[in-house]
Amino acid sequence: MKNNHGQVLVIFVILLPLLIMFSFYVVDTSYMAYHKNRLDNINAIICDYAITHENVNEDDIGKLLRKNDKNAVIKKIELKDKVNIDLEVEVPSLFGRIIGKNSYKIKSSISKNKVSKDKDDTLDETGEEDEED
Repeated sequence: MKNNHGQVLVIFVILLPLLIMFSFYVVDTSYMAYHKNRLDNINAIICDYAITHENVNEDDIGKLLRKNDKNAVIKKIELKDKVNIDLEVEVPSLFGRIIGKNSYKIKSSISKNKVSKDKDDTLDETGEEDEED
């Protein structure tokens, strides 16, 4: 009978660092996905604000952004017929420092058309169109 009690230990020692690195990767990726989703939601809120409020300017957008995320930066704003907003935030990496990646840049871009006032005027209080006789 052979003595093979150490074989499982050798496999465990070889696979343990891989398991730990994969766990770090999953946690870091989830952290980035959370911040991407958060930035997308903030961008959607700002875009809806720009659509629903008249005479909105870039300063109002900047104030609203700083209320929601102090680290986010506005890369591009267009507030004419169409609302285009591009945001960017630098998120620190939780475990990327091990491989030399200290932070990740996350970008969010959204574009929506402004609704014309003429369509809204034809709706009554129930949201249905008025019938004319």
